[in-house]
Amino acid sequence: MKILVFGSTGLLGNHLNPSLKKNNYDIFTIGRSKECDYIVDLKNSKLISLHIEKVKPDVIINLIAMTNVDECEENKEKCSHLHIGIPKVIVKSVEMIENYQPHLIHISSDQVYSGNGPHLEINPNPVNVYGMTKLKGESIFDAMPSTVIRTNFFGKSLISKRKSFTDWLFNSAKTKESITVFNDVFFNPLSIRSLCSIIQTIIERKVLGVYNIGSKGVISKADFALEFTKTLGISASHIKIGKISDVYLMAMRPNDMTMDCSKIESKLSIKLPNIK
Repeated sequence: MKILVFGSTGLLGNHLNPSLKKNNYDIFTIGRSKECDYIVDLKNSKLISLHIEKVKPDVIINLIAMTNVDECEENKEKCSHLHIGIPKVIVKSVEMIENYQPHLIHISSDQVYSGNGPHLEINPNPVNVYGMTKLKGESIFDAMPSTVIRTNFFGKSLISKRKSFTDWLFNSAKTKESITVFNDVFFNPLSIRSLCSIIQTIIERKVLGVYNIGSKGVISKADFALEFTKTLGISASHIKIGKISDVYLMAMRPNDMTMDCSKIESKLSIKLPNIK
């Protein structure tokens, strides 16, 4: 099976691509980076379409995202291009090819939710530009055989230019840098390894639709940080507990992004891991 990946050089792509290659998928990458198999201007739908037609992938995965929530609020144009414009270009590029309907997989975010969780897929309610544009980007794929994955993942970054939440926690523990984590923000993130495994199952079974994919249960960002340091056997003396409501941030943040993931569990007949 051939898979074409947009955004392959990011945090998730650097885990997903090797994971898929290990299972004998033919992986092709496309984007602006010199590391990609096909280097293109991501606004050029004609050129992208030519590359897609050349490869004729069975699956196209879009991992492109602007993940700094405050930066999205500050630079709405760039955020809209990445979250809405690029999905439009991908769909247009596919539509240019006659008699061709690949399985499209799009990675979205738990920040499309706000209010009291756990949230069902049918009840998105974003409160910032990041969440609003991610939700709008999802809808671009409605007309095609597609899977939208709303998720929040954690794990060790394999690229120096992008650090994950857990990298930040680990590095602060090593340097004894004082950090503040919030006890009034709740989520149910999934490890990158588990997410890659579920994406592979979705590919194999061509599961279509919109799905929440996270861990079972709910945890605050503060408790996650404390549990993380405890699991690694490192000191948490540098960690301060605070409230997001007491901090000024450019973009509004949802207090509860916890997702109800029963839909994907039922569809795949699996049990998602608990957070611990």
